[in-house]
Amino acid sequence: MTTDRKWADFELEDDGDLGDLAATPGGFETRPDSDGIKTVTNYIQNSKGETLKIIKRVKVTHVVHRINKAVHERRNIPFFGIEAIEGSNAKAFTVRSVEEIPLEVSKETLLRAKFKEDEDDEDIQFADLNPAKTSRDLRQKFLSLQNEDEPVDTAEADPLGSRLGVGAAKGFSRLRGGPGGDALKDLEARRREEATIRVTNLSEDAKEEDLTELFGTIGKLERVFLAKHKDKKASKGFAFITYANRELAAEAIRKLNRHGYDNLLLNVEWARPNNRER
Repeated sequence: MTTDRKWADFELEDDGDLGDLAATPGGFETRPDSDGIKTVTNYIQNSKGETLKIIKRVKVTHVVHRINKAVHERRNIPFFGIEAIEGSNAKAFTVRSVEEIPLEVSKETLLRAKFKEDEDDEDIQFADLNPAKTSRDLRQKFLSLQNEDEPVDTAEADPLGSRLGVGAAKGFSRLRGGPGGDALKDLEARRREEATIRVTNLSEDAKEEDLTELFGTIGKLERVFLAKHKDKKASKGFAFITYANRELAAEAIRKLNRHGYDNLLLNVEWARPNNRER
């Protein structure tokens, strides 16, 4: 007649009769199942000399760390020199750093890459920067910021009139609603393109008011366009600045290119011409 062995009869060194159990210094543990859960059984004795059985269910998770093959080979380079000598004490003084040091990409590099992706979006084409009505509204806005209390004459407010003369400006104003209105709009658009610069490497916190204050130190501005994301209203990293004439725009490029702004260096250059001639 055979009798079943009880759990208290197992010997820790008796690996042959354990089946799927593995002996541990304090008891037994099973292999992980399909869900990665193993059962750990330990035995302890209390103050009365009684043996207690403790069962724990442990979730086993394997984490795989992938490293470069060359890094693995460098970590396993055999000892050489003094350390290669058998019984040398030099090995005890060799300290290997196992700390992983992550490399942080600078914010400027990220903004440059993001600008290249967003530069060709349809909502930021340069052709959208020159509507006639928006230009007139912005011109009046900047004139009011300059605290000009006196009424502004049409010939004085229009830089085109100052260049071609008062009579020419009045003549062009009569053509706005006539057959030559399109030609006048095209001429004004070309003039604004010649005096427009592109500013890149802006931070996400950039505001139109800040750009107006910074580039307004060079001279009279006609338009400040800051490209923004439609969802979070943050800056896309670039803007277009239009001055009253091309000389002011050239001076802005000379003075403000590589200018420090919000921990970044601004890139100021001429804006690309409109795509309508392609």
